[in-house]
Amino acid sequence: MVSYNIEQAVGEVRRNILTVLMRQFGLDLQEAMNRAYEYHRDIQRKFIRLLDEVPSFGLEVDKAISDYIFHMGCWVQGNACWGFEGGRYFGNKGLDVQRDGWVELFPKVTAYPELDREFGYSS
Repeated sequence: MVSYNIEQAVGEVRRNILTVLMRQFGLDLQEAMNRAYEYHRDIQRKFIRLLDEVPSFGLEVDKAISDYIFHMGCWVQGNACWGFEGGRYFGNKGLDVQRDGWVELFPKVTAYPELDREFGYSS
């Protein structure tokens, strides 16, 4: 989701989840964003709920499984943080986007250098 703005600006949205949802279900961009958000929220809730249902395999294995699950969650959260904080997708506005949930779409361009100059995009 965070990569959509850059991808739509340079015309590379074919494999973006938002484009897939728009084409598959006949949605507009906001509807696709809502659908993707709801799906993510539902998966997140299911992940948290299922933590209580992990069977026990003994102390040593349980510890390894617990560590693995914890780090899977950290990986997902780290990826989300990087999307907003890394500058690749939102320049220096990532924390504002994360807080407000509002993204102004970049105009369509043919190369990244134009985004760099006009919007302070950093790779």
